[in-house]
Amino acid sequence: MAFTFTPIVTDTFQRGNESPLDPTKWQMNGGLPVNDQLCIVNDEATTTIQFQADGQGTYIDDSLPNDQYIEVEITTLGPAGVVIIYMAVVA
Repeated sequence: MAFTFTPIVTDTFQRGNESPLDPTKWQMNGGLPVNDQLCIVNDEATTTIQFQADGQGTYIDDSLPNDQYIEVEITTLGPAGVVIIYMAVVA
């Protein structure tokens, strides 16, 4: 059985500086501290507080159909970097 995968949402973060991320596409959930937000600096996704990068966000621009998956490519991660990615259905 052959499968065809079609991207529904993509974001390369390759654009001008943006802080916080576009609120029509991203809901900022804060982090610890609560004012740490996801942003784009020099074409890279990062957070507004660099020494404690705990920013969290939820992509809200599109509705996704059933049976979806998520793929993330991380090209650079600092020596103390940790990435946790969640995908959940919010009804």
